[in-house]
Amino acid sequence: IYDPGNDTIRGSNSMKEPRAFHTATRIGDSELVMVGGLSKPLKAGGNALEQGQQVLKVENYFVGSAASNGRISGHLAYPPTQNGCNAPSSDVLSEVDGRWLHQTVRLSDNLLLVTGGLRVDKDGKRDVPKHAIKLTRNGECWRPLKAEKENFIYPRYEHKATVLELEGQRWAVISGGRDANNRVVGPIEIWSPTGTPVGNAGKLALARFGHSAIAIPGGKILILGGLGSNHNFLAKSEFYKLDLSGGARLLPVPTTSPDSYNLKEQNGRFYAGVALSPNAPRVLVFGGGVRSQGTDLEKEKNKVWTFRGQRSAEFFTHEPTLDKK
Repeated sequence: IYDPGNDTIRGSNSMKEPRAFHTATRIGDSELVMVGGLSKPLKAGGNALEQGQQVLKVENYFVGSAASNGRISGHLAYPPTQNGCNAPSSDVLSEVDGRWLHQTVRLSDNLLLVTGGLRVDKDGKRDVPKHAIKLTRNGECWRPLKAEKENFIYPRYEHKATVLELEGQRWAVISGGRDANNRVVGPIEIWSPTGTPVGNAGKLALARFGHSAIAIPGGKILILGGLGSNHNFLAKSEFYKLDLSGGARLLPVPTTSPDSYNLKEQNGRFYAGVALSPNAPRVLVFGGGVRSQGTDLEKEKNKVWTFRGQRSAEFFTHEPTLDKK
């Protein structure tokens, strides 16, 4: 745990459950909620996974004065148990509801939305869930509930879930990803502050996965990088604003210079990091993966690619005069 007040790092208790490809969602200044993931290494080749490999429990962690309260507080199983805190059963249903490479966002301190990801079905095969999960807090426990209106939901993984704040409320925007057949997904999902999907939310100009997305003040979102439908690197970025008139949808932000949003790094950025400056609406984009040189896309279509890290970084800004100062 890093303490910025005195610039020190101290050790903490280990996680109760080992996990990878999970999510860690912040609530307030002292609480962290971990959801999903895998507890054992993936086996090379094949689509089957052994039962029990998925992490079904939800863990709460605290820092500061509440640090001693870190605990496992729930699990994913349908139908949920009395309060969501009981130990998961060993039946197949609980295993089906685990997932990894998903996204978790906070709509309120007592409501988390879990979308997409990969999971193991009842036969031990990899599958992309067709439903989302709402985690609602019940005292000290998180209760998993299946989200409604599945016809508005696009099964996907390697996507992005981004919270946009507008008119004092938090809306979740789901963009990009890949479906069960590894096809790149373009449709956008918008989820209301109460965890309900909205229809006719729009779609990306370029379908992509492994991209980055960041909320900009004023209900705006910048989407950049990733791989496209032909698994080519995308330098073209997309800039949208949340529009609540007549429902909820994303509309492109008008600009006289669309190319100004594009990445200058032409080698590509796959899973790049993004950060928003607190001093101005400036976005820092850094790192990410780039495919190793000499990769033949046609020959390597169904193989695992080799990536190398990207050293470069770049800024986006609406206030160029501020940067000059």
